[in-house]
Amino acid sequence: MSSVSINGFGDDLCINDVRIGDLTPDDHEKIEKEKGGQNYAPLENVVISKVKDSSTLIARKPHPEDVSKYIEEEILDGLCCYSAVNQGQLNQTIVNAVIKHLQEEKLPTVPRSIRHKYMSAFLLAATSITGMDRVIPKVAGVESWELSLRFAEDGLEVKGSQE
Repeated sequence: MSSVSINGFGDDLCINDVRIGDLTPDDHEKIEKEKGGQNYAPLENVVISKVKDSSTLIARKPHPEDVSKYIEEEILDGLCCYSAVNQGQLNQTIVNAVIKHLQEEKLPTVPRSIRHKYMSAFLLAATSITGMDRVIPKVAGVESWELSLRFAEDGLEVKGSQE
């Protein structure tokens, strides 16, 4: 197991000296493709940074004239009626962290069909902690076992792992 450095909150969250607030939408996409499962195809070049209200998300997108910069625009969350959230069976430490997150960061659970800044943070931390090439978050839903089997097959075919 590798050591991992996690500190900060919101845009100041750092995983092994990678500041999440400094990542471009393209950086988030590269991290997800390199370290996560590919069972969803989120919107390209869109990363949710916060919410305005119950159905309006604030999305970071590349600036039309300078792709090294980003702009923030409102988008309507058409999936806001669907959400499956497990908050640790009401463990008080987790509940307190969720409340703090919702009050200060104002970023609720976001469906996997839209990128959000914390997925990159999770993937960077989880792969560093476990020493694995990729991880499949539980939020992958019922498809996660299919993706796990596909990863296992890739291990046999691509890496030549033993059966």
